[in-house]
Amino acid sequence: MESLNVMTEELQRVGELAETVSQGRLPEALTPRSKRDRLRHSLAAMAGYLSEMASVAEKIADGDLTTRVRLASGEDVLGTALERMVQKLHGLLSEVQSMADQVASAATEISESAAQSAETADQALGATEALAKTMSLMSRSLTRILGTTQTGQTGQTGQTGQTGQTGQTGKSVSIEDMGHSIRKIADNVEELASVAEDASNATSSGRDAMSRANDGMNDIRTTIGGAADIIEALGEQAGSIRQIVVVIEDIAEQNLLALNAAIEAARAGEHGAGFAVVSEEVRKLAVRSAASASEIAAIVENIDGRLSNAVDKMASSHKSVEEGIARATEVNEALERIDRVVGRLHKFSIELEEATLVQVQGAETIAESARDLEAGTADLGGTLATMRSSIAANAASVSQLAEAARPLSEQAERLHVLLSRFRVGNR
Repeated sequence: MESLNVMTEELQRVGELAETVSQGRLPEALTPRSKRDRLRHSLAAMAGYLSEMASVAEKIADGDLTTRVRLASGEDVLGTALERMVQKLHGLLSEVQSMADQVASAATEISESAAQSAETADQALGATEALAKTMSLMSRSLTRILGTTQTGQTGQTGQTGQTGQTGQTGKSVSIEDMGHSIRKIADNVEELASVAEDASNATSSGRDAMSRANDGMNDIRTTIGGAADIIEALGEQAGSIRQIVVVIEDIAEQNLLALNAAIEAARAGEHGAGFAVVSEEVRKLAVRSAASASEIAAIVENIDGRLSNAVDKMASSHKSVEEGIARATEVNEALERIDRVVGRLHKFSIELEEATLVQVQGAETIAESARDLEAGTADLGGTLATMRSSIAANAASVSQLAEAARPLSEQAERLHVLLSRFRVGNR
């Protein structure tokens, strides 16, 4: 009976220890009463096992993941689970450590990139401002090039508040004005080409007229030469007439013979009456012959003088004709030179007209390009304004990103601090 009570008390004590273990509390050391006290041996082994597992868990809780879990057997479910938990925690902490390093590196890179982006944004904003100023200057320059700018001085007049322009005004020539001027030059050159062509035609007509005049001069020279020959022949005939006059004069001198015959007839009386009649007629004929010879001699002398004068005039006319032909030849040569010069002038005017037309086209192309460039600068100005807004917004975003990266860096630092509490080691 006493043994039963002892057994009952022992079982009750073992039950209390088991309840303590079931509540998660470790019992005090159990001392088996004998080698055969297998129940206490088992409870003591279980308490020791739980105490060891609790010690391992406590070390893990303190961050020591280098702790080795000693398995009680191959079927130690709790030990195996605890070992797997340590391994999982070890891998998880390694990944968290790597991620923390990456987060810290990313935060640093974000901060550096944000700083660089902010600096780049500032530089881009400055460059955009400079480019905008340049575009504005270019636009004004193009406006001055395309249009006409007038400047003047203004002032107040009296107390009426009216403004007036005084002083000097200036005007700058635009590309369009230059194009109009070049076109006007082209029109003038075209007119010059027309005038040169008319001059060339006129010189050609002058050359033809001078050639015809030269031919006429040659005909006149030929005619004068023929007339001179005729006059010379008339002079020779006048010489023959002069010889005839000499003969007539000789006949007229027979008047003395007739007088002698009359005297002899008178001496003969009646026998010489017939001879007297003949001698009288001879005398009358001699008188008339002498008178006619005198008239003929006077006429011949007059003709001879006129022929001499005509010969002199023909010689002078021939000389004048020769000089006229020489001058006509010189004029013809001068006209040929003028024609060559006018031809070159006409060719030059045509080339100049073509060049001015090319310049007109170039000026129009430049003006069109300048207008396109002006429109492009206006569009670029709007684009630059949009770029400035975008750069400013980007700078604000970069600033916000830098502000957002700062707490991220702080969190990564705190994560490093927390991870430093764990001892991982090499497994």
